[in-house]
Amino acid sequence: MAASTGVQLQLTGVSFVQGNVVKVDGVSLSTTFVSETALTATLPDTFTSKAATHLVTVASAEGMESNAVSFSVENPVPQISSLVPIETNANTGAMTLEVLGSNFLVKDTSVNFNGSLRQTAYISAMKVTVNLQSSDTSTRVHTRSTR
Repeated sequence: MAASTGVQLQLTGVSFVQGNVVKVDGVSLSTTFVSETALTATLPDTFTSKAATHLVTVASAEGMESNAVSFSVENPVPQISSLVPIETNANTGAMTLEVLGSNFLVKDTSVNFNGSLRQTAYISAMKVTVNLQSSDTSTRVHTRSTR
């Protein structure tokens, strides 16, 4: 898996000068001066790994900071494409169900199975597993994905 390079921020404003630094939540970012009205900076993945609102400012070499502008990161909507296994016989006991799809998040993905919320084990953005309890398989189970 290739490492992400972050999100490229393009700031527009007035009176930017060489040496200005973009800050996000008080953290200085490597900043490129483009012109008196434009700066660019790369927002590291740590700022975009979960939903949050960040405050972006520009600091001068003397330490003066501009007004803050909000930058929001939103979680993508998870999508289920398939389940493995797709069915099981009654009374097979506890089992692991693989949920395949996209946009699964490391810490924030759970599965609703027959009306009960189940925690998942994150495998990748395209796969999570959920441990079903014996009571979940006390009758024949046929799974299907719904959107």
